[in-house]
Amino acid sequence: LLIEFESGAKVHGGRSSRTKPQRSLRFSAKPIYGIDKFKYPFFSDKPTVNSFETIVLRNSSGDWNNTHFRDGFLSQYLIDEGLDIDVMSYQPTNVYLNGKYWGVMNLREKSDESFVTANYGVELDKLDVLEEDTFIILGDRIKFSEDVSLVRNSDLSDDAVFEEVSKRFDLNSFVDYMIAETYLNNTDWGHNNLKLWREKTPLSKWRYLLFDLDVTMRRFSWTGAETEVFIQKMNEYT
Repeated sequence: LLIEFESGAKVHGGRSSRTKPQRSLRFSAKPIYGIDKFKYPFFSDKPTVNSFETIVLRNSSGDWNNTHFRDGFLSQYLIDEGLDIDVMSYQPTNVYLNGKYWGVMNLREKSDESFVTANYGVELDKLDVLEEDTFIILGDRIKFSEDVSLVRNSDLSDDAVFEEVSKRFDLNSFVDYMIAETYLNNTDWGHNNLKLWREKTPLSKWRYLLFDLDVTMRRFSWTGAETEVFIQKMNEYT
């Protein structure tokens, strides 16, 4: 099956990704190119998710030229195991640029509002999307500031308080998210690679986006099985 799109394209990722010989690429559907969505089921694990504003060809960043699929494989594993986490799907892809072979890259969803709109069908003007708690990707942080203030200034051992917090944060998802990040020993997280979102409705809850697992599972010596990432993070934030 052959599909063809015209789209915008740009180099994707931060310093670790952009300094690799094989650059990551981000493709955007925009009316200027004649389309507003890429309408195709790129990911077999999500056959009903078939409309995307943005698609990424990722070079594996911190895992480049090592396993080259660590983040993709682990993300796919978390999806297949049915964890209640918002994880970017993965599809290994042979890439050609201007007719020349560019190697294997990881076709991924983008970890931002485009993921939410594709997977949850929420309109952009109905979203708050934050990065590392303070940077606003979309919407505002008014509700988040209010909700975090409740957590920080209340006694969570009080059942009534805990019940109120559970109405503001998706705690079932948060538990799975924390287990995944700490069990896989993601040391490039907490201070970095942290995004969360909510729909602007009274009953909506904050959910976290899990992405960028490139340095986990002993990619470096300090991310091995003996590393206590959970304890590290608790010490950092207490």
